[in-house]
Amino acid sequence: MVLTAHAEPTRDPRAQRTRAVLMQAAMDLVSARGTAAITMSEIAEAANVSRKAAYQQFGDRDALLLQTALDFIRRELLPSLESARGPARVLTNARHFAEHRGFYRPVLLSAGGLSLSREIAAFLTPITRDSMVARFGAAADAVTIADLTTTYVGGSTALLIRWLVEDPEPLDPLDFSDRYFRVQSLVLPPDEAPGAPDGNL
Repeated sequence: MVLTAHAEPTRDPRAQRTRAVLMQAAMDLVSARGTAAITMSEIAEAANVSRKAAYQQFGDRDALLLQTALDFIRRELLPSLESARGPARVLTNARHFAEHRGFYRPVLLSAGGLSLSREIAAFLTPITRDSMVARFGAAADAVTIADLTTTYVGGSTALLIRWLVEDPEPLDPLDFSDRYFRVQSLVLPPDEAPGAPDGNL
């Protein structure tokens, strides 16, 4: 499983270091302040790089915050998801987002929130498509499988984001996992077809 969105291009080591310190500074500032209303100047100062370098690397603050979130998901979440199966995959996902809510929530509530939501959905799509093929492949054509995948991913992403943004502290990953599977059991009953979705989130 790969995060499909905006893979970082190959760059020279100095540029890579600059990007890394800017992303870390952005994550630290957003997490500490509980808001994405920070400036590129503040991020650059915290990273000890010039404002010009920050703009050269990312273009604007929203792009920097989005890339910070995606880079963090690639490095911290995806390796754990690759080794998890079934319900453990949903729980692993929920634990990651709950642990780092202080960063993700402000970004999701910012101008870049829609982009981040779409990218989260993009990385859920291949997992869910495989589950839909296993469950309905013999009874559904490719277009229907694609439509089922889009519908299910959209709902799963919305459920995750609503939980992350709206639920009171502390977030409970086990509670989220239970809620997710209760909904799944109603939408995709296990006796409906052979093979069950493998914890799509």
